[in-house]
Amino acid sequence: MPRARRLEAIEWTGTPAMQWVVPLVVGNGRESVETELSRLERWGRPRSVGKEPTKVRITGATPFGKQITWVIADLVFEDDQLLIRNTAGRRTQQQVTVTFRQYVEASVVRGPASKSKAGR
Repeated sequence: MPRARRLEAIEWTGTPAMQWVVPLVVGNGRESVETELSRLERWGRPRSVGKEPTKVRITGATPFGKQITWVIADLVFEDDQLLIRNTAGRRTQQQVTVTFRQYVEASVVRGPASKSKAGR
């Protein structure tokens, strides 16, 4: 940060949360995967206004080598050659790119205004 008549200062605003983009193919082309895809969509949305989205834990080998709690930041349903529908029009295979973002619980800090109200 530039400062008048002094050396500039460095401001640390934090470290960005980790992000992991995972291309998935859901389904085998034989049975409907509408339920699974709907569940994935629900996990990516907040449960209600002002609430957090569902936290996701991925087990098994990951590129990060440790257990991380994630939230779904973005879903992109690909409309390509991997999309298969049955005769009823239901998806039996769907490619979806899921962007996971590391979940970091927010720290609520009480400011001076909150302290003065609490002291009344």
